Amino acid sequence: MHTAVKKYIPKDQDDWLQQRSKSIGGSEIATIMGLNPFQTPYEFWLQKTGRTPRFEGNIYTKAGIHLEEAIARYWSEETGLSIIKSSEQDIIYIHPKYSFITGTPDRKYWIETKYGVQVDKGILECKAVQWDPDVNKDTLEGLPDSWFCQAQVYMGLTGCNKAYIAWLKRGLYLDYVEIAFDESFYNKSVEFAVQWYQNHIVNDKPPKAVNSSDIEKIFKSHKEYKSYEATEEIFNQWERAKELKKSISEAYNELNVITEDIKMKLRDAEAFKYNGDTLFTWRKANDSAKLDTDILKKRYPEIYQECLRKEPGIRRFLIK
Repeated sequence: MHTAVKKYIPKDQDDWLQQRSKSIGGSEIATIMGLNPFQTPYEFWLQKTGRTPRFEGNIYTKAGIHLEEAIARYWSEETGLSIIKSSEQDIIYIHPKYSFITGTPDRKYWIETKYGVQVDKGILECKAVQWDPDVNKDTLEGLPDSWFCQAQVYMGLTGCNKAYIAWLKRGLYLDYVEIAFDESFYNKSVEFAVQWYQNHIVNDKPPKAVNSSDIEKIFKSHKEYKSYEATEEIFNQWERAKELKKSISEAYNELNVITEDIKMKLRDAEAFKYNGDTLFTWRKANDSAKLDTDILKKRYPEIYQECLRKEPGIRRFLIK
């Protein structure tokens, strides 16, 4: 069953960000469940607990904000379904029992009209991804798991039974897929989020590392003279790694020989072509300006020292 709908309308963007910082949103539930390929649960925990700076967005999220309206209009025109005007503002939907579970759908739309009256609503999520996921619209195979999870959470929080995800592909083509509400998935997602919030936010316990990037954040440096005795499995991995390293080196050396030969033959030409297809190019890049730190250090040592920024060392992995 759907839960009762609760919502909060932020005063402005800062208010929305402030409210969001106190909760786990739909896209964030996908992250803590390990469905987000761009962020691990541990990285999310670091941000949510203030141990690392809050994500302020990047060129992709900025583009997504500006393109959201265009994608929504594009989708509406393609499907003939009407966007609900009031849903264009940021509305935070809140779980009635667990106030830390929230979601802000991009849009809502009218599903159908009976006897001149619009009677049912759905969720619309807009993705300005500029790539071409190959999605089977019947089975949803190929749909990013994080998208599916986000849509399910939003449907559960709003009481909707249908959702569309629309995305802008390369070449500015629009694609979209309809998703039905999966009550079982939604309930399991909420249950998982409640346990995760209690364990890792309330109790301030870090989630387990899921990749080497997490490990490097947890253990920023090695312990001098500490080592483990390798198992048979690790020894076999070492042997295979040595073989792969050798084959990569041989391939790299062969590539260098080919590259040198092609450059010798290109001389002052910019490309080799074959039946109209470009095979190799060798073009001069635009000139660029580079700071000469040696001169700066010699002539203006105080300014040089003032501008120095200490960078933490990274752990370097070697195959011996």
